[in-house]
Amino acid sequence: MTSLSCQLAMALLGLTAGCATSALHPTSPRLSPSHSSPPMVQSSPSPVSPSPPASATPTLGATVPVCEALQLQIAYLGTTAAVGNFRADFQLRDDSSTPCQLTGWLGVQLVDAAGHSLPTQVTKSTSIFTGTAQAAPVELLPGLPQISSNESGLEIPSPGQASSSGYAYVSFSGGDEPVGPGTGGPWSCETAAGVEFTLPAAGGTLSVTTPTGTGIVSCPPGALSELPVSANLVFV
Repeated sequence: MTSLSCQLAMALLGLTAGCATSALHPTSPRLSPSHSSPPMVQSSPSPVSPSPPASATPTLGATVPVCEALQLQIAYLGTTAAVGNFRADFQLRDDSSTPCQLTGWLGVQLVDAAGHSLPTQVTKSTSIFTGTAQAAPVELLPGLPQISSNESGLEIPSPGQASSSGYAYVSFSGGDEPVGPGTGGPWSCETAAGVEFTLPAAGGTLSVTTPTGTGIVSCPPGALSELPVSANLVFV
């Protein structure tokens, strides 16, 4: 081989070797920065205990049945009078084995000694002669002492004194003197020997009579103002 040919061959071999050397030592590849999102962590919701339903505040009207006439006793406590007015008071007692309630005004009918109806005009009010009361449920409790009456009627509380709880009371007032001309009169009067009270909610009728020789005098006849049933008998 000539010197020139040899040099060319060597040059070719050197180039090849250089290429081989370059292939044996590859450059490290560039890594593109990764922008992968962090792994999603799925959290299970904490169990929520259901809130208990709001319980309604117990009320007397929702828990105690309405009184019926068959389970009650009624007594006439008496009549107080002054300055041409009177007030009649009555006490109701639960004679059954279970409590009951009354609310509001009872129906009122004056009767004579034979039980016949007398003229009666009642105005429902929260204020009458010597007394006031607001309409509210009144609970009557069973097992209280039996009402007893006598010729002079029952003893009634002194002014401002509250009566025993567990009973209910009914009161009405009216005029008790005839009035002459110039004041809306003249008015006549009537004397009732008893009263019939009608309970609400078709609860029936209670009858009571006044002691012998007495009566409820009203002038003009049967013109009354009645208080709602009350838990206390209070005079003002």
